[in-house]
Amino acid sequence: GAGDGGQQGEIRRPRPGPEGEKAPQGIAQEQLCPRPFRQGGFRFRHGPLQRSQESLRSTAEILVRGENRVILLSERPIVKSGKTIGLTGNFTDITDEVARTQELEHLANRDELTGTHNRRSFFKWLRERQKEYVDGGDDFAVIMMDLDDFKEINDNHGHEVGDRVLVEFTRRVKASRDHGEHLFRLGGDEFVTIKEHATAENAQECLERTRAAIEKMMEINGIELNLGVSMGVALYSDSLDTDILMRQADVSMYANKKARKVNR
Repeated sequence: GAGDGGQQGEIRRPRPGPEGEKAPQGIAQEQLCPRPFRQGGFRFRHGPLQRSQESLRSTAEILVRGENRVILLSERPIVKSGKTIGLTGNFTDITDEVARTQELEHLANRDELTGTHNRRSFFKWLRERQKEYVDGGDDFAVIMMDLDDFKEINDNHGHEVGDRVLVEFTRRVKASRDHGEHLFRLGGDEFVTIKEHATAENAQECLERTRAAIEKMMEINGIELNLGVSMGVALYSDSLDTDILMRQADVSMYANKKARKVNR
């Protein structure tokens, strides 16, 4: 059928114009040779992925009966008497492969229990924010969070209740977020928020707003639980080093945890 994965065909198009002339942005309908694609429109998604003396490879999107399909296009020059007179090539429908790759990438960067970003995703985001700052972007903050007495919740009520606490914790933090705030689960009951466009003032406001959202009574399976959370914040501009940034946020969080135990 027209949209089947693995669909292959052949495309021919004339040689591009003289050097300096803008290259064509797409291929007209009548230049699509295979019958299944005769009613499809075609456009390149982006430029060449790989170039050699003999071939050119690109990905593109083709509209087939109202559905976007992704194809891999391989083109080769048509040479006659030592002169290139056009291009010939093959294309393969890779829509299903692209979808599977995107799904695997999504799963690799998500926490299975809570659905939020995971540890792998966090360090990817951290590197990206660092690069943006070096290139002249805004400051950013890291806010570390650790649930108080979470081990006791697991020990007293079981891991099923503990898991539901983590899911509800995640929901509350996400519901309280402002623009440019991203939540990650590092593991266990340890979470972190990256706040973009940060200042000392708005990072502290984010911390307090998040704490207020978390520290409310929660009922799970008829069990009433009062959540507490220890938190610490650090700005990237204070150290210009991601390792130091993480240590500063961690030290701040554990100082907060110690103070909270003293004040109970």
